[in-house]
Amino acid sequence: MTGIYTSIAIIVFILIAGLMTFVVIFLGWLISYRRKELEKEIPYESGLDPLRYARETYFPINYYAFAVLFLIFDVEVAFLIPWAIVFTDYGWIAFAAASFFLLILVLGLWFGYKSGGLRWD
Repeated sequence: MTGIYTSIAIIVFILIAGLMTFVVIFLGWLISYRRKELEKEIPYESGLDPLRYARETYFPINYYAFAVLFLIFDVEVAFLIPWAIVFTDYGWIAFAAASFFLLILVLGLWFGYKSGGLRWD
Protein backbone atom coordinates (compact mmCIF):
# COMPACT_ATOMS: atom_id res chain seq x y z
CA MET A 1 0.00 0.00 0.00
CA THR A 2 2.88 2.37 0.63
CA GLY A 3 3.87 2.36 -3.06
CA ILE A 4 0.41 3.48 -4.15
CA TYR A 5 0.33 6.35 -1.66
CA THR A 6 3.80 7.42 -2.72
CA SER A 7 2.76 7.41 -6.38
CA ILE A 8 -0.37 9.42 -5.60
CA ALA A 9 1.65 11.93 -3.59
CA ILE A 10 4.10 12.39 -6.47
CA ILE A 11 1.28 12.86 -8.98
CA VAL A 12 -0.46 15.40 -6.72
CA PHE A 13 2.84 17.24 -6.24
CA ILE A 14 3.41 17.46 -10.01
CA LEU A 15 -0.15 18.66 -10.60
CA ILE A 16 0.08 21.35 -7.91
CA ALA A 17 3.48 22.49 -9.21
CA GLY A 18 2.12 22.72 -12.74
CA LEU A 19 -0.97 24.59 -11.59
CA MET A 20 1.11 27.05 -9.58
CA THR A 21 3.37 27.62 -12.59
CA PHE A 22 0.45 28.48 -14.84
CA VAL A 23 -1.15 30.69 -12.17
CA VAL A 24 2.06 32.70 -11.68
CA ILE A 25 2.56 33.11 -15.45
CA PHE A 26 -1.08 34.15 -15.92
CA LEU A 27 -0.93 36.65 -13.05
CA GLY A 28 2.28 38.14 -14.45
CA TRP A 29 0.63 38.51 -17.85
CA LEU A 30 -2.53 39.94 -16.29
CA ILE A 31 -0.92 42.67 -14.17
CA SER A 32 2.04 43.53 -16.41
CA TYR A 33 2.33 46.96 -18.01
CA ARG A 34 2.27 46.66 -21.80
CA ARG A 35 3.21 49.42 -24.18
CA LYS A 36 4.26 49.15 -27.81
CA GLU A 37 7.48 51.03 -28.46
CA LEU A 38 9.96 50.90 -31.30
CA GLU A 39 12.82 50.25 -28.87
CA LYS A 40 11.03 47.19 -27.54
CA GLU A 41 10.68 45.70 -31.02
CA ILE A 42 14.37 45.58 -31.91
CA PRO A 43 16.26 42.34 -31.19
CA TYR A 44 18.46 43.80 -28.43
CA GLU A 45 17.32 46.11 -25.65
CA SER A 46 20.78 47.40 -24.78
CA GLY A 47 20.03 50.97 -25.89
CA LEU A 48 22.29 50.70 -28.93
CA ASP A 49 21.09 50.31 -32.47
CA PRO A 50 21.96 46.90 -33.91
CA LEU A 51 24.76 47.01 -36.47
CA ARG A 52 23.11 44.45 -38.74
CA TYR A 53 20.29 41.96 -38.70
CA ALA A 54 20.68 38.73 -36.80
CA ARG A 55 20.39 36.62 -39.95
CA GLU A 56 23.39 38.38 -41.46
CA THR A 57 25.66 37.54 -38.52
CA TYR A 58 27.84 34.48 -38.94
CA PHE A 59 29.90 32.71 -36.31
CA PRO A 60 33.05 30.79 -37.11
CA ILE A 61 32.76 27.02 -37.23
CA ASN A 62 35.20 26.76 -34.30
CA TYR A 63 32.53 28.28 -32.07
CA TYR A 64 30.06 25.52 -32.95
CA ALA A 65 32.62 22.75 -32.48
CA PHE A 66 33.59 24.15 -29.09
CA ALA A 67 29.91 24.44 -28.10
CA VAL A 68 29.26 20.82 -29.07
CA LEU A 69 32.24 19.64 -27.04
CA PHE A 70 30.96 21.64 -24.07
CA LEU A 71 27.51 20.05 -24.37
CA ILE A 72 29.01 16.57 -24.54
CA PHE A 73 30.94 17.07 -21.31
CA ASP A 74 28.00 18.81 -19.67
CA VAL A 75 25.79 15.80 -20.40
CA GLU A 76 28.59 13.58 -19.11
CA VAL A 77 28.24 15.17 -15.68
CA ALA A 78 24.49 14.58 -15.79
CA PHE A 79 25.16 10.87 -16.37
CA LEU A 80 27.84 10.62 -13.69
CA ILE A 81 25.69 12.00 -10.86
CA PRO A 82 23.33 8.98 -10.74
CA TRP A 83 26.36 6.70 -11.04
CA ALA A 84 27.92 8.36 -7.99
CA ILE A 85 24.73 7.78 -6.01
CA VAL A 86 24.57 4.01 -6.68
CA PHE A 87 28.32 3.41 -6.72
CA THR A 88 28.41 1.75 -3.30
CA ASP A 89 25.55 -0.60 -4.20
CA TYR A 90 27.20 -2.01 -7.33
CA GLY A 91 30.88 -1.77 -6.46
CA TRP A 92 33.48 -2.60 -9.09
CA ILE A 93 30.94 -3.22 -11.83
CA ALA A 94 29.76 0.39 -11.59
CA PHE A 95 33.34 1.59 -11.47
CA ALA A 96 34.25 -0.36 -14.60
CA ALA A 97 31.17 0.91 -16.48
CA ALA A 98 31.89 4.53 -15.55
CA SER A 99 35.55 4.14 -16.43
CA PHE A 100 34.62 2.79 -19.87
CA PHE A 101 32.19 5.69 -20.36
CA LEU A 102 34.85 8.22 -19.38
CA LEU A 103 37.43 6.52 -21.62
CA ILE A 104 35.15 6.93 -24.63
CA LEU A 105 34.66 10.62 -23.82
CA VAL A 106 38.37 11.24 -23.27
CA LEU A 107 39.14 9.57 -26.61
CA GLY A 108 36.60 11.88 -28.26
CA LEU A 109 38.22 14.89 -26.60
CA TRP A 110 41.65 13.70 -27.71
CA PHE A 111 40.39 13.32 -31.29
CA GLY A 112 38.90 16.82 -31.17
CA TYR A 113 42.19 18.22 -29.92
CA LYS A 114 44.31 16.38 -32.49
CA SER A 115 42.05 17.35 -35.40
CA GLY A 116 42.22 21.03 -34.40
CA GLY A 117 38.69 21.42 -33.12
CA LEU A 118 39.85 23.28 -30.03
CA ARG A 119 42.06 25.83 -31.79
CA TRP A 120 40.81 29.40 -32.27
CA ASP A 121 43.16 30.53 -35.08
